[in-house]
Amino acid sequence: MMRSRIYITLIAVICSVLLAACDTDSNIPSPEKNFFMKLYGGDGDQSGVDLVALDDGNFLLLGNSMLGVTKRIYLVKADSEGKILWQKKFGDALQVTEAKDIEPISDGNFVILATVENGPDNLDVKLIRITAEGQAIDSVTYGSGNMKNDNARSVTPLLDGGFIITGSTQHDTARVSTVDPDAFSNIFHFRCNASLKFDPNWYEFYGATGKLDFGTKVIQSTNDRFYVFGSSNQDHPGNQIGKINMQYYSISGGGIVSSNVGYLGQFNQDTRSSFVCKVPAALGEGYLIIGTKTSNTGATTLQVSKLRSPLRFNSIDDVQLDEDISIENRTLDAVSAAPSVAAPSGYFLLANELRSVGTTNIWLTKIDQSARLQWSVSLGSEEENDKAAAVQELPNGKIIVLGTVGIGDNQTKMALFKLNSSGRLQD
Repeated sequence: MMRSRIYITLIAVICSVLLAACDTDSNIPSPEKNFFMKLYGGDGDQSGVDLVALDDGNFLLLGNSMLGVTKRIYLVKADSEGKILWQKKFGDALQVTEAKDIEPISDGNFVILATVENGPDNLDVKLIRITAEGQAIDSVTYGSGNMKNDNARSVTPLLDGGFIITGSTQHDTARVSTVDPDAFSNIFHFRCNASLKFDPNWYEFYGATGKLDFGTKVIQSTNDRFYVFGSSNQDHPGNQIGKINMQYYSISGGGIVSSNVGYLGQFNQDTRSSFVCKVPAALGEGYLIIGTKTSNTGATTLQVSKLRSPLRFNSIDDVQLDEDISIENRTLDAVSAAPSVAAPSGYFLLANELRSVGTTNIWLTKIDQSARLQWSVSLGSEEENDKAAAVQELPNGKIIVLGTVGIGDNQTKMALFKLNSSGRLQD
């Protein structure tokens, strides 16, 4: 395996430029426009969350902007060289609104998922539909009721024009008086139509009282069947009681579980899924899941699973890969992943690396289709906290990474890296 590290050696210069310019966006000079790291933000702190690479070579960059106690959605459209075409903010200036996900819609528009604080210990989900130029079309706020926290993770556009949102909630439908629901969580999958009207006949929850269940992603299989991916510490054959394992199951058009529940990872250790995506036909189709495995000593490594399509909900038919990816005894926390069709074909694994000095760096690894390590790169400085958000391979084989970098004086900015096919800022 080849490993390299890119340190932000000009961090002090960047800080002084940003501060002198009242926190306006700044670039790190690069000898080549094809490879760069660029920063985005204004007053306060900005962080990266998700990205969409557009067909015209431009990018939509989703993040959050924080100033004082206010948090708002921050959206940037950048060109292929990382230059800002426009930037916008969404959300009430007096309310905490946190971006979670952005997805393209078949009509050419986009949907943004966020959480909104509607009072102490009361998080609701929010959907905002926007045009390709960032103009809000409509929005809706929705929650499970009973003033509980609904922690949204992802949104999935559906074939009928509607959406399914998934995540975890403290709302407990069982209502067992001897169990404190605030100490546990259920999975929710809220469904709305193309007009953002939520379906009152759709069953929205899955989980067990007194257990931890977390939703990560819903993927539509057919008009009437949906695959749900998440994590749970429910008891199952082989599970060490209390350990969290990655799981998957299907729900029918009415929201009711319609399959067995499949489990992944090492059952004697905690393994939580962080990101799920469909695998393209060039890599054999199926579903890629990346998670974080925590050993009994507290050490964390990456867990990668590849499931075949269609799912049969048993390990013999479904599981193509279910591997622990340990890299030089590094402490890694999974964030995102992406398929890579550039030779050698495989997958990008994006994580946060906890360094021995206590700071975090952005960590990018490529594995082949058999989960063999190809290379790794660490993006960030030794002194600041830098965090990963999203990764995607471009049609020309270059790699886009979105994250958050510290620039000194306790400030953070959204960062976009454009790397070559080996994860370097050079040809």
